[in-house]
Amino acid sequence: MRDKPVEVAKNNLKNGDARSSMISALIENLENNSARPDDYEDIIKRVTGVAYIAAVDTVNGVLLHFLYTMLLHPEVQKRAQEELDEVVGSGALPSFEDFGRLKYTRAVFQELLRWNAVAPSALPHVLNVDDVVNGYFIPKGTIVFGNTWSLLRSKSV
Repeated sequence: MRDKPVEVAKNNLKNGDARSSMISALIENLENNSARPDDYEDIIKRVTGVAYIAAVDTVNGVLLHFLYTMLLHPEVQKRAQEELDEVVGSGALPSFEDFGRLKYTRAVFQELLRWNAVAPSALPHVLNVDDVVNGYFIPKGTIVFGNTWSLLRSKSV
């Protein structure tokens, strides 16, 4: 999992078949880096390995939540399946070309991600001035996180 993606990307770059990716960009940058190439390649392997592991966990969480939601709402599953059958055809898998025509199915996934996000979608911020929020004093330098759960459920937003 650590070495193979980098080796594949290096071979694709060498053969002119490389797709735009984080690994490809980092490898292309390798020649311009002041660190020793071996060290830099090891860093690429570690960083992309961590990103891969994080993505697998996130995708797994979304898929499990999707299955759970479809069990709770079979009428939504039925309508999404009807749209897939109409746009893609029965028994076929959707492709990126079908994406624009799968409006209901896309809306289901967008609602799923809004309703129960599997990962925080807000990054920490540091206050650069003192502030008061709902009567609470928050000093400059405090690390704060936006409450995305609340924002995604607010009727006023």
